[in-house]
Amino acid sequence: MNTARPATHPVSPLFLAAAMACAPEAIIGLTADSRIQLWNREAQRLLGYSAEEAIGQCIQELLAAPSFENWANNPHPLPRLETAWRAKNGTWQPICATVFPARSPDGHPLGWCLFARPMPPENATLTTCPNGAYSKNEDPAATAELELRRLYEQTRLDAETKTGLLREINHRVKNNLISILGLIQAEQQYTPDKASQPIVKEALGHLSQRVRGLIEVHHLLSETQWQPMRLSELADRIIGAVACSLGPSKQVAVQVADSPVRISPRQANSLALALNELATNTLKYAAAGRMMTKVSVNIETNGDFIRLEYRDDGPGFPTDILQRQRQGVGLNLLHQLAAGAFRGTLTLHNDRGAVAVLSIKAEEIHRT
Repeated sequence: MNTARPATHPVSPLFLAAAMACAPEAIIGLTADSRIQLWNREAQRLLGYSAEEAIGQCIQELLAAPSFENWANNPHPLPRLETAWRAKNGTWQPICATVFPARSPDGHPLGWCLFARPMPPENATLTTCPNGAYSKNEDPAATAELELRRLYEQTRLDAETKTGLLREINHRVKNNLISILGLIQAEQQYTPDKASQPIVKEALGHLSQRVRGLIEVHHLLSETQWQPMRLSELADRIIGAVACSLGPSKQVAVQVADSPVRISPRQANSLALALNELATNTLKYAAAGRMMTKVSVNIETNGDFIRLEYRDDGPGFPTDILQRQRQGVGLNLLHQLAAGAFRGTLTLHNDRGAVAVLSIKAEEIHRT
């Protein structure tokens, strides 16, 4: 006796959505070109990406997953695929998956459906296979190789993140310094008291030159990605930038002795200010009324200290400056830097021109 079977009805999309959400395994649907079309809640928990982030992405690019193209011609399911996918946080997640090819009623390949779950810890020792998947391997050398690859990939991702952050920070700092310089230059044009205009303009001019020195050292730090730099290169850049402000009618011949001495990024900013003050003093006094001025810088180490000697061929320091009976803003800044940031000393004397010697306590060059 035949029993009548109830009529079948199309499966409700709500039913499918509920089943996807409640499934204990990660369910990932892929199109024929390996793009993610289905992504359930367990897939998000396992790999970190939300459905909005995952759907439409290529699985090879999103998860650094092995190639799936060779599955297109495979009419049979893959009952056990052991692999490792890169989660959103950058770590590698050992995966055990079952793969079913999805085909239309006429046999046309549509894509794949993957059911994935974390690999048990006792089976999570993996090594690369020729087909791009992973399989269990107890060989310590193979395990070490896989760990090295994982560390390399993590290091690469960290380096990319660091480079992006540095680029953004450098851009913002440079823009801020340029904005400050613009404000100072604008203030020079609007001094209400005519009697004080020359004094104010001179002070703002010195301040502008100091900001230019900071911009120059920031350019140099950005070029080296805030790595330790040679002090001789910093001196050449800073003094050259100050000398350019004289214009083409006068010249400053700058000779910086090449030196292997390197300084930390933290010291670079303070030394840029010090060199800027010394070069500005040369322009103000040694280059006054002269067509050619010579500047020389010599750098050497003396135990735990760096000795930087700055010379120009001008008239030298006045007696009251040498005897510390008078000092301006620039000289006061130099003494403060020497005693504070440099943890050293500043000495001044005359020897066929002005000579300033900075003694700088060497520090760990990677300090920022």
